[in-house]
Amino acid sequence: MLTAVVARAPVIGAKIDKFDAKKAMAIKGVKKVMPVQSNVSAGVAVIADTFWNAKKGRDALNITWKGGNSSLSTAGMEKDMMGLMASGKGVLVARNDGNVDSAKPAKTIEAVYEAPYLAHACMEPMNCVVWVKKNEVEVWGPTQAPGVNQFVVSGMLKMKPEQIKVNTTFLGGGFGRRFGQDFIVEAVQMSAAVGKPVKVVYTREDDTRGYHYRAMSITKMTGGLDGDGNAVSIYGRAVTDSLATGTGAEPALIRKDGVDTTAVEGLVDIPYSVPNVKIDWVKYAPGVRTWFWRSVGNSQNYFFSESFIDEMAHAAGKDPYEFR
Repeated sequence: MLTAVVARAPVIGAKIDKFDAKKAMAIKGVKKVMPVQSNVSAGVAVIADTFWNAKKGRDALNITWKGGNSSLSTAGMEKDMMGLMASGKGVLVARNDGNVDSAKPAKTIEAVYEAPYLAHACMEPMNCVVWVKKNEVEVWGPTQAPGVNQFVVSGMLKMKPEQIKVNTTFLGGGFGRRFGQDFIVEAVQMSAAVGKPVKVVYTREDDTRGYHYRAMSITKMTGGLDGDGNAVSIYGRAVTDSLATGTGAEPALIRKDGVDTTAVEGLVDIPYSVPNVKIDWVKYAPGVRTWFWRSVGNSQNYFFSESFIDEMAHAAGKDPYEFR
């Protein structure tokens, strides 16, 4: 078995322009240097007899990249999202009970909540072993999607799914990140090229920069109280990316009206008896890959909605439990 690490694009969407493998191949133990392409990013793999030699070989690589979005910044994305929040361009209504616009509250409360992009940062970074043989492939990996990987690998190598054996190991933490196929796709290419089993190992830095993130999200909540401090209206507008698009799970996650259910879950299902509730969504897709995160949209949205209920209770001068 050989071990590999991959030098991946430093910015999202960048491609390999050219690379010089001479210095990497001069490192003791390095066996091969080759380009790889996952469903996420381009990279250059260094395959060696040990992890450390592979890493030293990667450090010695001379790579020139082209393209990609190097102008992305948190501040810039926040500005764009708040612009969409105000304009409502492309808004889709996810829930509309009663009539928020005709409600006549005695008191109005507003709050804006933000959640950043988050890396899963599993305790065990991404890794797997793949052995591509003549008539079969064997995979050993901490994957949450053995069936998906079976079909992905069979498609890559033009084999039948039953020729692909996936051994599911302990995950070392998953949280949705290990539903991705990128680390296995890379290993398949390498093993096919060298004719031996290859173990791909992500460093912690590789894992954090692995292009799979919980979506950045901004939601504005507006609530109305009557003269007795009872909730008469709640209006929420979420600006965030579509997880369904990022994961390729559109058929399962997109409603017929175009609303991504994961973008608004935790908002549309506010469980309290409020006569007028409206929730809408504006898609914001700057090119950062969003991915499954444990509890998915609820991860940020229930924090937003329940925090806002607390804000309304405070404005009503009531105990949050009693208010609920």
